[in-house]
Amino acid sequence: MEIQIDRLSDLPDNLLCCNILSHLSLKDIIRISVLSHRWKTLWTNIPHIDFSESVFDSIILLLSHLVKIPDVNHPVKYVENLINNILSLHSAPLESLRFDLSFQEGQNRLGEKVLNKVSIERCINLAAVKGVKKVALHCRVMWGRHLPPSLFACELLRVLEIEGFWFTAIPREFKGFMFLKACSFWEVADLTDERLQQLIAVCPLLEKLVIKRCASLFNLSICAPNLIYLNLGTSSIENVIADCPQLVEIKIKDCFMLCKFELNSFPFLQEMEASEISALTELPAMKSLKKLSLRIGIDSPFGVLVGTFPDLEELKITDILIQDMATGEVAADMAFPNLKKADVHISSDIWGQKEVALLDFFLDNAPKLNSMILCETPIGTTLFTDPEFMSQFT
Repeated sequence: MEIQIDRLSDLPDNLLCCNILSHLSLKDIIRISVLSHRWKTLWTNIPHIDFSESVFDSIILLLSHLVKIPDVNHPVKYVENLINNILSLHSAPLESLRFDLSFQEGQNRLGEKVLNKVSIERCINLAAVKGVKKVALHCRVMWGRHLPPSLFACELLRVLEIEGFWFTAIPREFKGFMFLKACSFWEVADLTDERLQQLIAVCPLLEKLVIKRCASLFNLSICAPNLIYLNLGTSSIENVIADCPQLVEIKIKDCFMLCKFELNSFPFLQEMEASEISALTELPAMKSLKKLSLRIGIDSPFGVLVGTFPDLEELKITDILIQDMATGEVAADMAFPNLKKADVHISSDIWGQKEVALLDFFLDNAPKLNSMILCETPIGTTLFTDPEFMSQFT
C-alpha cells in the first residue's frame, strides 16, 4: 500500500497563510486547523480577521485546541473569551479586522449576546497596535452604542467602513488618518456636518466617500483634494458644496430634501447618477461629463437638469413627466452635440403629441445619436416594479 505524503503541510508558513488561508473564510480556516498539529496555530499568522455570526460555532472548536477555558458549557462566555483574546494570540501584522453582526428577526442571537459583553474598544486598540489597514464595523445591533474611541488610534488605516453606531466626538489629540483612501458611513447616528467636515479635513489622501442614511447631516461642505468617487444617500441633506478637483464619479440617491448642489472645481468629472431628487431644480454645468443617469421625479424640470452638459455621450432618464416639452421653449436652449446613446422612460399612460415632440427633439438636437430607447411607464407604477426599491422591504 502506497504511503500518501502530505506535501501541503511542508510548505512554509508565510506561503500557507498569505496564499492559501487568507483566501478562505474564518469558518473554513478553523475547520482546517483541527486536521493536524502543523495546522493548529497557522491561523495566528493570517492577515485578515473576520468575526460574524456564522463562524462562532467553529470558533469555539478552534479555541478548545488552543486554550483551556473551564466554562465549556457556556458558549456565550466561551466566544466572548475568544473575541477578547484573539488579537493577543495573533502573531503577525494585521491587514483587516471586520465585525459583521447585523442580525435580522428570528436569527440566532448568540452574536448579539456576546457583543453585550465583549469590548470592541479593546479589540480595535489591539488592532491599532498591529498596524491594521482596514476596519469594518457592521453591527446594526449596536444602535445606542458609541463608536470606540480607539478607532482614532488606527493611524495606518486605508479603508474604514462603519454601520449602525453612534459617531463619537473626535479626540483633540487625533492628528488624522493620513493614509485613508476609502470611507463609508451607513446609518451612523450623530454624524453631524461639523464632525464629517472635521474628519475629511484630516484625511488628505481620501479618494472614495460613501454616506448613506445618516440622519444628522443637513448641509455638507466637502473639501477633499484627492476625492475621485462620491456617493450620497441621505434624505435629510439639504445643501451640498463640494470642492473636489479630482472628482470622476458622483452618485446621489434618496436625497429628497436636496435643493442645492454646488461643485467648485471638477475638470475630470465623467459620470453622474442621481435619483429621487425631486426638490432639486438646478445642477451645476458639468462640461466634462460623459455619462448621466437621472431619475428626476415629478417636480424637476427636464430642461434645467439636463441642459448644461455639452460633452455628454450617454444619457438615461427615468420617471420624466414631459409637460415641459409641450412647447419649444425648453428645446430651444438645449443641445447634445456629442450624445451617442439615450434611454428615456416617460411617466405616461398614453402615447401622444408630447411624446412625439420629445422624440423629435432628440433627433434634431443630437446629431451623433446612434442608439435611442424611448418608452413609457404607467404613472404610479414605477417604484413598485423597481427591484432595488422593493428590496428595502424584503
